[in-house]
Amino acid sequence: MRAENLTQHLRLGIHGRKRAGTGEEFWQFRQARQEDAHRAIDWRQSAKNETLFVRERELEAANRVAFHLSNAPSMMVRSNNREKRPEKFERGALILLCLSILLQKTGDMIAFGNMPFSNAPNEPEKIAYQLADHEKASQPITMAKILSYGKHATKKNLYFLISDFYEDPELLDKEIKTLRNQGHDGVAIQITMPEESNFNFQGAHRFTLGEDALDVMKVQAIHEEYHTLYQQHQEALRNVFKKNGFMFFAHRTDEDIKTFIATLIEGLQNGL
Repeated sequence: MRAENLTQHLRLGIHGRKRAGTGEEFWQFRQARQEDAHRAIDWRQSAKNETLFVRERELEAANRVAFHLSNAPSMMVRSNNREKRPEKFERGALILLCLSILLQKTGDMIAFGNMPFSNAPNEPEKIAYQLADHEKASQPITMAKILSYGKHATKKNLYFLISDFYEDPELLDKEIKTLRNQGHDGVAIQITMPEESNFNFQGAHRFTLGEDALDVMKVQAIHEEYHTLYQQHQEALRNVFKKNGFMFFAHRTDEDIKTFIATLIEGLQNGL
């Protein structure tokens, strides 16, 4: 599996906000309280400060990580070029599988779509099979609709949302706000093609999406309007994720996947 090769020398642990607990990792010193056991006191640290201190350790609890990948028609397209760039869905699936492998290795409970959470060694492989079915689904659904299912989650989850996010930012905002109010965290990864941001088409062109088609006789005549609308949409998306406390990453299918995975991991470790 290509995802295994990409993650061979990488490591990712998502620990979220630290809490005191019974783990092995040192977190911090704090002043001793009356209810603290005598054996909990760190005498060396206490001697330095002439005050009794307790060494706290970080609570070790498996995180619940839920992956969602859009299967909208706009995700099933690829650049028309000699480099044979992947479909947006294909690239998103590869990123999802890389993350699932890394998080399973660090003990996190992972799930894709409606699958139950698990930390089984073969869970990434099971997710890969589910992704194949998800790509062929006859009823694609929007990311906002996918998020609406999270309302029924009884435990705190970390959501990874992978899509081109070509949908109404206001609907996304509504669903994400609901998740945040329930205590869930999230990471959004936008997958696009270079043609979508550059839009450097010239002359007459037929744009197709599934069974729909649009003929434009002089594409350069709409360049300015397109770029304005595209930038407005991107800004609206970033605002939605920012104000709701979701991390946001953007990736294009012409960019190096290995470099992006490394950048993504660094960003996650610094931001979560």
